[in-house]
Amino acid sequence: MLYRALLSILLVFLPATLFATDIDGEVRLGGRPGLEKPATVQLLHDHSVVSEQFTDLSGRFEFQSVEPTRYIVRAVYADMPEAEVTIDVIGSTAHYRVPVITIRPPKEKVEKAGVVSINQLTISHEATREYEKGVKDQQLGLCDQAIPHFEKAVELASNYADAYNDLGNCLSTKGKKAEAEAAYGKAVELHGSIYASINLADMYAKEKRYGEAQQLLNSAITRSPAEGDLYFALAQVEFDQGRFKEAETAGLQAHSKIHRTADVHLLLAKIYLALKNQPALIGQLEAYLKEKPTGPVAAQIRQTLKSLSPQ
Repeated sequence: MLYRALLSILLVFLPATLFATDIDGEVRLGGRPGLEKPATVQLLHDHSVVSEQFTDLSGRFEFQSVEPTRYIVRAVYADMPEAEVTIDVIGSTAHYRVPVITIRPPKEKVEKAGVVSINQLTISHEATREYEKGVKDQQLGLCDQAIPHFEKAVELASNYADAYNDLGNCLSTKGKKAEAEAAYGKAVELHGSIYASINLADMYAKEKRYGEAQQLLNSAITRSPAEGDLYFALAQVEFDQGRFKEAETAGLQAHSKIHRTADVHLLLAKIYLALKNQPALIGQLEAYLKEKPTGPVAAQIRQTLKSLSPQ
């Protein structure tokens, strides 16, 4: 009876996460990943700052429980020129990923900033402009218009990993699975962001190509062992196969590292539900609330925890 009660509770609140929107992204200096010190990221609506935070040293940031509307995301770093992108957070997506925000130092600062990857240096301004046009269309849900821009960007710069990844996203949205897989694969080959590996692994998992998904994520983890989102993706793949202990191990690693979503605790709650470990399940719901204390899902989780507490 207890197991069935917990199952019904989780089935009620887990789908609700689809309506809680988080915004995350990455700031880069001169196109290269990683920062010497945190950048400031501002979330603006109607020309007013709604929220402000620092990135970590990988350039990552996340704004949680954001209302669906149009925003400007602005990055400020030392005395460099500011960079910003306009985004439209619409629909019922649980996670909104901002295109990489690149702060472009003046030429004299680039010369003093150290070595920049050859790949980034060879991306032309024309390719960048095409990519940015594609991103604008993509954020408006206009993938039919965005795809030609992304294709032109990679034609102009065959090493443009971010453009390949976003091309894969749009092709996947249009149901062009083979083409999307090829685009994601190219982004992974070029050592783009971790999300290229996550996107491709998710595609493999949906096709039940679990071995390929695990191999891809393990390779990405070897390159970026501090990225908790990779372990989260691996935990999901393990869970989908019914490998609950392996999923638990990966999920706990995701929590212990840099991660940009509290949903890892909901996945761990599902794992502990399957393992019939109520104390651990309750602990994960409480951990979710610590990381994401506001919003309709949080209120529902508090109700759930109250119903699970001893009377």
